[in-house]
Amino acid sequence: MQALVEKVRHPFTPIYYLGTLVHPSGCHLFCKYFPQVFPSASGATPSGMQNLARTLADSFPDPPVSKSDPLIRDVGWSTIETAQEHRLVQRGDQTDVAHFRSRNPGDTAGHGLVVVVPITFFNILAALLARLYEIASMAVTGRQPDL
Repeated sequence: MQALVEKVRHPFTPIYYLGTLVHPSGCHLFCKYFPQVFPSASGATPSGMQNLARTLADSFPDPPVSKSDPLIRDVGWSTIETAQEHRLVQRGDQTDVAHFRSRNPGDTAGHGLVVVVPITFFNILAALLARLYEIASMAVTGRQPDL
């Protein structure tokens, strides 16, 4: 909701979410709701988005793990995996989880993948509709989503 408020306040200003994600579940949740997330398992990341991610990531103290992939950063901590997150990672049917793991195999060693989500009206509307659909499905089936 905060993203929507900011976008409405500044409709013509480019706004981005930047995060260094240290667990595949974080990447999965962004990809589950937002159609535009970079880097993405579904296609190449535009060079402008790569440059933006690299520039923003370089403004923080977390160093790159290697020069070969400057979007993998040594954040120095790892998450405590819940049972629900463990099941998600073990399922093997989520392309976003597989992509995260292939890009960031050192997540358990405190490495994070820099992710950029453009905060556009399209992305916000798609996320809201996906969440409303999920809520309606839960109401009909009485079943909570896996993650």
